[in-house]
Amino acid sequence: MGPGEAFWTIVDTSFNIALNAAALVDKRDWENQEERYQNSVLQLQLEVEEQLRLMVDQYKLGIKLDKVILQNVFPPKDVIPSWTDVNQAQQEREQKINTAESEKNKVIPKAEGDALRVVEEANGYAEERVNMAQGEADAFKKVFASYQLAPEVTRKRIFLE
Repeated sequence: MGPGEAFWTIVDTSFNIALNAAALVDKRDWENQEERYQNSVLQLQLEVEEQLRLMVDQYKLGIKLDKVILQNVFPPKDVIPSWTDVNQAQQEREQKINTAESEKNKVIPKAEGDALRVVEEANGYAEERVNMAQGEADAFKKVFASYQLAPEVTRKRIFLE
């Protein structure tokens, strides 16, 4: 093969690769286009890149395909209304998730704080009751000690109090 033939082979191959790339994008299964557009251009870009790498290897061009970037990729015209509805639904979903997260971030710390406050109040009440009971027990022990020393006097004193 002469130099001229090699040139036209490369030009012809480049043209074929460009056509094949366009065909790969066009032949994607558009039946689930909403879902495909959701993941969309990035996933499609990866699929096309993989297929083009195989073609470059098949044509044995000796070139390295670094990256495929798809630009101006839109759904077919007959599915644009559905695609728009899906996008709006996704945005509403995200908004509701964000609102719920915001509410969760308000409510949970408040509830945790309230629970901690109730536990602390209960611990304080329990400590107060223990201290009161201990004080009453100590007072009873003093009265009992004086009763053992002078039972009749202590009995009259308790009666009068």
